[in-house]
Amino acid sequence: MQPYPDREAAGRALAGPLARFRDRPDALVLGLPRGGVPVAAALAGSLRLDWDVLLVRKLTVPGLPELAMGAVALLDGRLIVYQNPLVRKRHPVPSADFEQELKRQERVLRERDADYRRYRTPRPVVGRLALIVDDGLATGSTMQAAVRALPGPARIVVVAPIGSPQACRELAATGVAVSCPWQPGNFSSVSQGYLDFAQLDDRTVHRILAR
Repeated sequence: MQPYPDREAAGRALAGPLARFRDRPDALVLGLPRGGVPVAAALAGSLRLDWDVLLVRKLTVPGLPELAMGAVALLDGRLIVYQNPLVRKRHPVPSADFEQELKRQERVLRERDADYRRYRTPRPVVGRLALIVDDGLATGSTMQAAVRALPGPARIVVVAPIGSPQACRELAATGVAVSCPWQPGNFSSVSQGYLDFAQLDDRTVHRILAR
């Protein structure tokens, strides 16, 4: 496959494989900030579906900011923590350091929740088809936490434009459907799937949520 021009183009491209969900009133697209938000917004627009954000943050290994040892999600004031067993085994982190990272990311989540909810009220999830969207799946830790955070969906579909084959297999093993059209055998990072993979700031997310 060729790299996607940018995140919004990736979201529009994902609409093809997911066309069976077009116009479904029970379907809800959930974007993981920040990178998953433009993908989710473009996908939801193409399929004419309701959408929202689902707040999740990676828990990174000290000294290795790109490596997720887990993730934490916030939903209705409730924290859901996921620990990646493979990464935790390869990179043992003292409990005190893990708790420090967890508290740091919790602060970010609660601040972001108050910030983003100025633009979009939470959508109900119970009994709905939830399409959880990110801009890519590397370790899959962030998505694992997101899947565990949802209260009572009828069905979950994990959606990403690109992902590592291992992360996709591990997510599928939890019983959710996975729609990830590009799973390169030489996967190195999510950025390899994009020509433009610029870092997103909160102002960009605000603009997407506001429209």
